[in-house]
Amino acid sequence: MRKRSLLAAAGLLVVLLVITRLEVPFALRVKDAMSDGFIPFMEATTRLYGGVQELSHRTKRYAQLQVENTDLRRRLSELSSRVAQVGELERENREFRLMLDFKNRSEFKLVPAKIVERDPSNWWNSVLVDRGAADGITRDLPVLTIEGLVGKVVEVMQNHARVLLIVDENCKVSAWLKESGYYGIVQGNALAGGSKAQCRMLFVDRFAQLKPNDKVYTSGLGGVFPKGILIGSLAAAEATDDPRAASLYQSLAITPAVDLARMDEVFIGVGIKPQAAPAALPASPPVKPRVRPSRAPVP
Repeated sequence: MRKRSLLAAAGLLVVLLVITRLEVPFALRVKDAMSDGFIPFMEATTRLYGGVQELSHRTKRYAQLQVENTDLRRRLSELSSRVAQVGELERENREFRLMLDFKNRSEFKLVPAKIVERDPSNWWNSVLVDRGAADGITRDLPVLTIEGLVGKVVEVMQNHARVLLIVDENCKVSAWLKESGYYGIVQGNALAGGSKAQCRMLFVDRFAQLKPNDKVYTSGLGGVFPKGILIGSLAAAEATDDPRAASLYQSLAITPAVDLARMDEVFIGVGIKPQAAPAALPASPPVKPRVRPSRAPVP
């Protein structure tokens, strides 16, 4: 192996010596010939090197763009989350302001409460709130929101209370139709409205002249619900299967004023404010007083 290397080196040295002893024109011709042979190789090598450099640059740029894209996506997600939080805070702030204004304007003493539990199997029956005996809550107190009546307290614990909703069949409210002036009893009818439970108003005069969307308020009779709380609006008159009631009364479908499926905050009425103004409920139809005939003086 060593001999071969020595022979190759000797041969190369001989070639160089021969070239150096050649005439200048011939040497130039040999140089040009060698240059012509190496130029395409050098050009290809240069192009290959440039391509490798460009590929390396693009790879680095692609990796950088991926990092920037990931960072931008993270920032966008954070901004979207912050926008959603700000929107939720603004909504809660508006609701709290409305609730505070309602509490200040209401003639009732109101204790705010938050719904903490709903039974999925009895969604329309009752809810649990975070107020109880420690907050002065007792049974049969009315529960309402800014929109209207929710129900009444049926069970009281130390720090919680259970509220029976007005759409439950066991909840009955003495009510009054605003436009027509007729009285009746509003009872829950949770299964009638499909996804949105309704109520029905019973014992309404069969020949009552009703108006569509007539507002229904608590009448104040019965002692549980104060007068003037909005219950809902008239949806339609219902047919009755009771032949005894058919000739005397009609049943009315009532849509609750409160969206009971979406409420989070409620008020519990614990009394009437001192010197409070009367409830904002239109007066009943005037009743003409009877006038007794005057008697002639006895001579």
